[in-house]
Amino acid sequence: MRRKRLTKREIKEDAFVTYSFRAIDFVKEHRSAVILGIAALLVVIVGAGYISSSRQASEEEAREQLLAGMLQQKAMSYRGAAAAYEDVLSRHSGTKSAKLALLYLGHVRYELGQYEEAIAHYQRYLDKEKSDKLTISQAKRGLAACMENTGRYEEAAELYENNARSLDVGDHVPEDLMSAARCRRLAGDTDAAMEILQEIIDTYPKYREVELAKVYLAELEYGSSD
Repeated sequence: MRRKRLTKREIKEDAFVTYSFRAIDFVKEHRSAVILGIAALLVVIVGAGYISSSRQASEEEAREQLLAGMLQQKAMSYRGAAAAYEDVLSRHSGTKSAKLALLYLGHVRYELGQYEEAIAHYQRYLDKEKSDKLTISQAKRGLAACMENTGRYEEAAELYENNARSLDVGDHVPEDLMSAARCRRLAGDTDAAMEILQEIIDTYPKYREVELAKVYLAELEYGSSD
């Protein structure tokens, strides 16, 4: 009797059946190992879910605490705001809100006249944040203000000017240049101060304090001609 040739479909089905039986035999033979493997996989899945849930909860709590600090800062309750931000840092160190807390801590420490602490917080924020131009600019400006208030005029001038050069557009550009000119003058570098003031006058004629820049420039020119 002539043997019937199996179709491709039948061959596949037969192979699947064979594989299925082998799999069943394997599970029976290695039952303990399979159960342990499944248990381990479940532990990993459950653990990952718990970590994700825990991080989300931590971020939400940190955001609420950060907001509480911001409200106190707005009300000029700077010590209360500082305590709230410190709490965010200590309890939720890996969150986005904790990174922002560094920036806001710099602001409140500055308002409290604690310039060295403010400098440390601003610097830590700049070390962590590399992409947000707006907050980076705020941190640089705060850092420069701290340097100016502690008599480090050359460093302050460099920071103000660097910040102005890194900005795209807006009133903060001539404002930072004005601050840079002021610090250059305080540092005794009259020529650099005059150069920056002239740049403000030429480049930003609609700047609200451009007339003041003209007055400062005239004063410096008059003083240098003596």
